[in-house]
Order: sequence, then structure tokens, then C-alpha cells
Amino acid sequence: MPRFTFTDLELIIALSTERNLTDVADKLNVTNSAISHRLKNLEFMLGQPIYRKSGGKKLTDAGERLLEAALSIMPIAELADQDIEEIKNKSKYLRVGGMPSLLMDDVPNISERMKIDAPSFGIDFIDTETNYGAAKAVLDNLCDLALVSEKIDIPGISLQKYRSARLHVLAQYSHPLAHEKTVPLHKIVAHPMIGVQGEHGASKLIDAELLRMKIKAKYSVVTHKTEIQASLVSRTSMGIAVMSASTAKRFSTIYPVRAVPIEGDWAIEDFYVCDRIDARLNKDARKFVEHLKQLFSPV
Repeated sequence: MPRFTFTDLELIIALSTERNLTDVADKLNVTNSAISHRLKNLEFMLGQPIYRKSGGKKLTDAGERLLEAALSIMPIAELADQDIEEIKNKSKYLRVGGMPSLLMDDVPNISERMKIDAPSFGIDFIDTETNYGAAKAVLDNLCDLALVSEKIDIPGISLQKYRSARLHVLAQYSHPLAHEKTVPLHKIVAHPMIGVQGEHGASKLIDAELLRMKIKAKYSVVTHKTEIQASLVSRTSMGIAVMSASTAKRFSTIYPVRAVPIEGDWAIEDFYVCDRIDARLNKDARKFVEHLKQLFSPV
């Protein structure tokens, strides 16, 4: 006897209301291939088709019978989910993972907005050190959500872009680049630089562009943290640093340095919030994602 999951029932309802499989994928926040795979498995389990890709009536007779069951079961299931999530929320905060610099830049403003709607709301910051580590932590259920500064291709993970920003160069006030309105890459690499190791999106972007242009940067030192980068820029003559716009601007309020935008299409960094494709986000997590998209806008 076939056993259906709540995910199957959600799919049936979406198939009955949306115009095509692309709209179904958008509604359920998954990829087209994931929808096709789910539909194929469901029809295999039933032993007959439930959906017509063309024609006026989308569901077959078998699909209509399954829809009737789904519509009666889902409201009860959703109430049960809400009760479970309320119990869980009383015992833990929303777990948000990511690299420290990204969490420090983007989460505080969201947290303030969240507290307006839910005064008891709290966030548990999970330092994952790398973008890949952040996405993997979500997949392994160590985080509810994660913020990353590049596209991560891990099966089972859903990415939603919430902002874009231009890379900036961080330089002491006395440095010649600090007086520029914008800076091209060839001017940046003419000076010693302080680099950062690891999976920072900014590092990958500049390394890719340097490779494309067939030029080399002169790194006087390479660190593990943007915080160390900024401190060395401000306190030594070791060089300048390239980093995300929000991070550079934050450091410019702490240290005697200036953040200057970098020219070129290559210098646009995209940021994503990721969660598990099969996860049923609770109310706080959904609200968090909504605030991310509302607060930040593309370049």
C-alpha cells in the first residue's frame, strides 16, 4: 500500500493550482528537476499518471482523488506542525550559520526587526568558517539557516539570493588609493596587499579576475580573518586589503581607514540564504528570510 508524505500532498495541491511545473517549483521553493523527480516517484508509487503537462485539466482522475485527500489532511498536518514548532521554539533560538564577518554585517539589523514582531526572539550564531561549511551545517541540521557569499552546489540545499554588493578596497587615509572615488584592479595590484585565506567570496572573485587578466598580486601577508586584515591595514604599512562592501564599511567606522569601491562587473559579490530543500521552516525562520530580502537590495 502506497505511503504518502506531507511533501507529496503539498506537491499535489500545487499541481492543481499552478499553471505549469515551473510555477509549481517556484511555489514550493525548489528546482524544476526536483519537482519532476518528485512527480515521477509519486506516479511510480501509484502505478499511474496523476498530472497532464498539457490540456485544460491538469490532474488525472487519480490525481483528483489524491487532491481530495490532500486538502482534507494538510490543514490538520499544518496545525500539528505549528504546535511542534512552538514547543521547539520555546527551547532554542533560531540557529544561523555563516562566516563571522558575514554574520556580523547582516544579522544585527534583521535581529532588531525580528524583535519588533517577537520580543522573545533570539539567534544562536554558528561560526562555520567557510561558505561550504555553512551550507553543510544546514544540510546536517546543525543550523536552521545559513548566510553564504557564493553559490554552493550541494544536493539538498536551497539557495535564495538576498543581496548583491560591490567589493571595496580598504586603505589607510594616507594611502593614495584612499583619495579615489573608485579603483580599478590594475591600480590595486600595483600596491602590496594583505590577503585572506579560505572560502571568502571576495578572495575567490579577485583570484578569478587576476587569473583572467594574467596578472599577479603582491601579498605581503595572508591571514585567516578579515578582522586581522583590517587591523593590519590600519596599524602597519604592510598593504591594502580587498573585502566585502559591508565588512569594509564596518571597519572604516572602527579604524582610521577608508573603504573605496572597486570598478568592474567582476567585483559584484552575491549573497545567499540557504536552507534544506526538504525542511519545513518555522515562523521565525520564514520571517527572518523575509526581512533579509526586504532590508537589502541589489547593487
